[in-house]
Amino acid sequence: MPVPNFAATVDHFSSRLAAAHTALARAWLERLDELLSVEARDVFPTHQLLDHIPDLLKEISGYLRAPADQEIAANTAVMAKAAELGLLRFDQRASVHQLLREYQILSEILEAFFAREAALLGERGDATAAVLVVSRAQQAVRVLQQKTVDAFITRYTETIERQTAQLRNFSRLVSHEIRQPLGVRQVLARVLSAREAETETA
Repeated sequence: MPVPNFAATVDHFSSRLAAAHTALARAWLERLDELLSVEARDVFPTHQLLDHIPDLLKEISGYLRAPADQEIAANTAVMAKAAELGLLRFDQRASVHQLLREYQILSEILEAFFAREAALLGERGDATAAVLVVSRAQQAVRVLQQKTVDAFITRYTETIERQTAQLRNFSRLVSHEIRQPLGVRQVLARVLSAREAETETA
């Protein structure tokens, strides 16, 4: 019976995830599709999301092999992709709740994938390595989720601030326009009152 090898087990999971990244992204999208109404699909273009999710999964597969002290947040390319996803979902009128649910589903799909791979490895796999791989993948998903949500909230805040400023400017303009004719009317009222008073005393 072969002795389980830690490095070989990690390599197996990483390679299998890299090979399956597109299929897993499609499985993720199918799960999301079940949650969405017909109207929501109008703002949920499949091809755009499938540009992002496979790339993130491929980066996670590489991260599984990285040294223990290396964080996925140090990978500027993958963090930029996660931020792009947040902006894309904002433009598609998603909500933060939707984003969190989408990443939760991604986590569930990865857990199921790693469980199947661990079963295929059987006794050839190192149990400690398998646990660490799953933990590392979930940590990567959490970091990417945070980056996506941060980008979404930043864009949301900027939009609200811009709309508030526009509303404030509009209110000032309307207030000014209203005061102008009112000022003229007040002067006319005073002039007419003065004339009436003069007529009464004459």
